[in-house]
Amino acid sequence: VNSAPASVKRVVRISDVTDSSPDKMLSDARRHGWEGVMAKRRDCAYEPGRRVRHWQKLKLENRQEFVIGGWTEPRNSRKHFGALLLGYYDGAGKLVYAGHSGGGFTEALLKEIGKKLKAIEQKTSPFTTTPKTNERAHWAAPKYVAEVKFNEWTTSGMLRQPIFVGLRDDKDPRTVVREPSRAIKNDGTPKREPRPRSGAARRKTTSAAARAKPASRPAPASTSPAKSARNPSGPVIEQLRKNANASRATILIDSKTKVDVTNLGKIFFPVPKITKGRLLEYYAEVSPYLLPALEDRPMVLKRYPNGIKADAFYQQKAPDKVPPGIRVEPVADEGITTERRLIGGDLATLLYLVQLGAVSTDPWHSRVQSIAAPDYSIVDLDPGPKATFKRVVQVARWVKEELDELGLHAVPKTSGASGIHIVMPLPPGATYEISRTLAELVARRVNEKHPKETTVHRWVKTRPTAAVYVDYLQNIRGKTVASVYSARAETHASASTPIKWTELTDDLDPRDFTIETLPKRLKKVGDLWASGLRRPNHLPGIIGDAAA
Repeated sequence: VNSAPASVKRVVRISDVTDSSPDKMLSDARRHGWEGVMAKRRDCAYEPGRRVRHWQKLKLENRQEFVIGGWTEPRNSRKHFGALLLGYYDGAGKLVYAGHSGGGFTEALLKEIGKKLKAIEQKTSPFTTTPKTNERAHWAAPKYVAEVKFNEWTTSGMLRQPIFVGLRDDKDPRTVVREPSRAIKNDGTPKREPRPRSGAARRKTTSAAARAKPASRPAPASTSPAKSARNPSGPVIEQLRKNANASRATILIDSKTKVDVTNLGKIFFPVPKITKGRLLEYYAEVSPYLLPALEDRPMVLKRYPNGIKADAFYQQKAPDKVPPGIRVEPVADEGITTERRLIGGDLATLLYLVQLGAVSTDPWHSRVQSIAAPDYSIVDLDPGPKATFKRVVQVARWVKEELDELGLHAVPKTSGASGIHIVMPLPPGATYEISRTLAELVARRVNEKHPKETTVHRWVKTRPTAAVYVDYLQNIRGKTVASVYSARAETHASASTPIKWTELTDDLDPRDFTIETLPKRLKKVGDLWASGLRRPNHLPGIIGDAAA
């Protein structure tokens, strides 16, 4: 003991000696589901019986967004409101109450948020059940999203000690779902997650080997579109062209599968004028390359039934009735609920998504056979309102510099809108926690070296308007970004495409990649996505041996 005289000093080891950095230790604590870490300065002696500053408790916190569905009357001298009533959307699109948060507010925030909520007050509760509150409740239309930090979820599904962090003015409330937290058994080991069984009789996607190894993933897709395509697209394209302006048509996929489509002449993109039929044709054209990227992945739909200039809405679960041949599977959400979801990977399901009004294809990062194991980690470069695309390209090159230093490789792709996605392939068995940690490591390294040009702040109002948001928080189970080769709901009918690192030049223009130009580019450069993701990154030494 350090405090003992030298003549009687003894060494007592109570744990293995470690040289891990604080970030690594905290990452390990999150992975194991610990409450936190007790830490002491390495250069200070142990002093039994005394409270000293060089011992600290580093408590881990959870964070996620919640929809504000109301507020309570303030108590005592507090003004404007007492607590926010919070919830999230379940797989059926219903708002589930999750608890209330009364901490974390300044006087200015109480006034600002109180004014916003009173403007959207309504008579009835927007939640599936009317929560009981200590003070009188007021209800609000579910328009605003709050970021909240909290200790944990209770067994009854409520937040424990939630604290308000800020408003998310860049978040669509309908996209807010319960984000998973790591469940721990009484013996300290992570709980095994229930694995959904395949419900598609025509496709046995979950083999005995896949069931025996839930963390494994299918082999990377071939770069050969002829081998990757589930269905020949040529005859389908011909049928779509013949029915370009039809009010109703039946498209034969093969001898056993057909898809009914309607209103093919409806304008989906006003400038240039592109119809629903042309969008269907585009997806049939790129399907040999796109389908392997969507294969076995749950799909989230953002539906534009009346074109991109009309109202849109999100759809998480599959319709109650789907036509024969459309793939639907039950997908477990961390053991909380199991929902029927549309699963990508075949041409019939792809065309059905577009028939429902989906302009983009938005898959999960993991597959139904290994739903807790994402295939890749994403760094999403999102420019502020005054940041040019040239700045986005510059930040993408900085990301490449960090990847090179870390010994990592990735595929860059245009988002199809104003950003760039940097996609890092993960080894089999990597978790969403590992995926997020890896993206955060890269994002923070870029931000530390370029603090004026980049930001990692989530709240839009705190971001410099000319900075690029280096977003690592897309790596959460159930969150999606537009897939490779996906069309986007942009006025110029752009499409997301993988690019070579050498193409990240100052004159790169995402508007060059549209549903009209991308099929020609694919014939010229091939499938950069499949070839770039074939080799997974080796992660030990970067974010810990757990990623091996």
